[in-house]
Amino acid sequence: MLGATAEEVVVREGTEFSTSVRLGKVEKLQQASFRKLWARIFYDRRAAVSATSDFSLEVLNQVDRERRAGVSRGRDHHRRRPERHVDKH
Repeated sequence: MLGATAEEVVVREGTEFSTSVRLGKVEKLQQASFRKLWARIFYDRRAAVSATSDFSLEVLNQVDRERRAGVSRGRDHHRRRPERHVDKH
């Protein structure tokens, strides 16, 4: 977005696996795959976030439009870009 203070995009994809054992026998096996995109934009104390697991071009364009529209809705004095953290260890 033109004039944005900052933008952030996070994409995650992976597989999770879990099992539970009861009285020495496997009771449940569970496996799940996931992929997710989060997009966040900051503009003058305003912030907007959109997320999706559908990576089609149509939906990605919709996420972008929603994010930009969210920033233009109004000012929130409590939302701002996180302060930069430097780990001193």
